[in-house]
Amino acid sequence: MKQEFSAAIQPAYDLWNSLRADRPYPKFSDLEPETLGKLAEHAILLTVLANDDDQEPDFLFLAVGSHLAERFGPGLYRSRVSQLDDLVLRKTLLTRYRKVFASGEPVYGKGDRELDKLPYSYEALTMPLGNAETGQVTHLLGVAIYYTLQQYRALFSKDRVGENETLAPQ
Repeated sequence: MKQEFSAAIQPAYDLWNSLRADRPYPKFSDLEPETLGKLAEHAILLTVLANDDDQEPDFLFLAVGSHLAERFGPGLYRSRVSQLDDLVLRKTLLTRYRKVFASGEPVYGKGDRELDKLPYSYEALTMPLGNAETGQVTHLLGVAIYYTLQQYRALFSKDRVGENETLAPQ
């Protein structure tokens, strides 16, 4: 996957890439929670609930970082994605997660979303974990960072923020 990420999301891809070594993706057991560092606040971990009858898989939230829990509420933990109340969020996540599950490749996206009646932009990276020998994706690791409009414009404009400056994601 050759993709340019912001300085905020790049460490997530770099970690995933280092854990996979020469495999298509890392094993779930390769991931130690402390290796996420500050990204843990923006991370989610899901298990794949695959069906044997050719139905699309569902996903269960195993861990939800504190920033995402603040944004979406504590109800995500131990919830199935297919049962989320927010229809737009449910469809977006199921589409993204099923793509990662089927391809065994990370999926990156960015967009806009209203939260608490305020506009935010976000970027998200979802990465597969599993048994590369059998080709089975068993878990997903996601990182989603939300920005105010001003932060997002500064981060993604052609006049990029200087290397010594940082933008604190929301």
